[in-house]
Amino acid sequence: MKCKDMNKEELHKVLQDCLNGKRFFMVLDDVWNEDKKKWSELKDLLWGGAQWSRIIVTTRSRKVATITGTIPPYDLEHLSYDNCLSLFLKLAFKEGEEKQDDNLVRIGEGIVQKCKGVALAVKTLGSLLCSTRVQHDWELVRDSGLWKLKQEENDILPALKLSYDHLPWYLKQCFAFCSVFPKDLEFNDIFLISLWKANGFLQSPYENEEPEDIGKRYIQELLSRSLFHQVEDMPFHSSFKMHDLVHDLAFSVVQNEVNSCNHYSTGNVQYLLFDLSKQDASQLPNNLRRLQSLLLLDGEGKADSESLIAKVISRSKHLRVLHLSGCSFEHLPNNIRYLKQLRYLNLACNGNTKRLPNSICNLQSLQTLDLYERRGIEELPKDIRYLISLRKLMVTTKQTYVCKRIEYRA
Repeated sequence: MKCKDMNKEELHKVLQDCLNGKRFFMVLDDVWNEDKKKWSELKDLLWGGAQWSRIIVTTRSRKVATITGTIPPYDLEHLSYDNCLSLFLKLAFKEGEEKQDDNLVRIGEGIVQKCKGVALAVKTLGSLLCSTRVQHDWELVRDSGLWKLKQEENDILPALKLSYDHLPWYLKQCFAFCSVFPKDLEFNDIFLISLWKANGFLQSPYENEEPEDIGKRYIQELLSRSLFHQVEDMPFHSSFKMHDLVHDLAFSVVQNEVNSCNHYSTGNVQYLLFDLSKQDASQLPNNLRRLQSLLLLDGEGKADSESLIAKVISRSKHLRVLHLSGCSFEHLPNNIRYLKQLRYLNLACNGNTKRLPNSICNLQSLQTLDLYERRGIEELPKDIRYLISLRKLMVTTKQTYVCKRIEYRA
């Protein structure tokens, strides 16, 4: 059984069995969870390891370091100028190419000086400039007024702002949308492309290009600019993360340019992630009339989210994305039939839902329906064949006969 198919107790047992009596070395990289109770639970799981086991935690949060550390934290120094320049030249030029253009190298040296030893800044701008050999483009980066802005400790790096400013328009909205995800979330290309597609972000100059191919091209562009970091590359899917500083950049863009808000806002919310394991349902904004994407999380499956979902649907008629994976409810509200613009519906990993209302078949715009659940849905709606826009159906079901008019295409 895969880890993603296990509940919390099963995962705990697997971890304890793996570590019991063994000496281990564990690295927890780029940690942001500041919940002291959860760290205590993790420590309890690790007590079975042998003596001299070691754990290293990397974080930018002083609070995380205080909660987790048994010794004083070690603060990393910035990279030296020589190391930064070496990294920049390696990313901005092909091997040996820098020897052919002294002018660009000289401009690059000025850019590296302004990065002040921050490796992410060097990497981002090196990746940005590798696609151009126009001296004016390099000078624009070096001489940008963003470098002159007063920098507070938690401000967005000027290098990252410059990288965003140089994105083509079609990538800006895709990148900004990713701010809706929690920091340190690992997301896969299939999931992300489905969300981009549902929100109408995928545009192509080619008449017959498939949306999935457009999305993969966008992801490769963001990877090449170091705005995404690849975690896993599998034959059928790949997974990615955003550096926490890059996430901060995306969030600042959403606040200032896209006129979208996070769950603390009270105005014109367009994209919303709401975590029921951390927030009370009463904190959900009342004004949801412009809401287009809702990602409702309940990682521990404790909250009864059925009434909350019904309330959200009644307040937001323009939803395009409704992600309810892992939420705990037995019945999907019948008023879901009013979401005429809904294109993406994820009901995966909800062991309580056995059947879906037939009203779901009124969703004529629905493109993706994810019903994956290891226990299986007992029965699909009888009129599911009327979902005329459906392109992806992911389902685990106990039903032996589905529908003769649903076609499978690889």
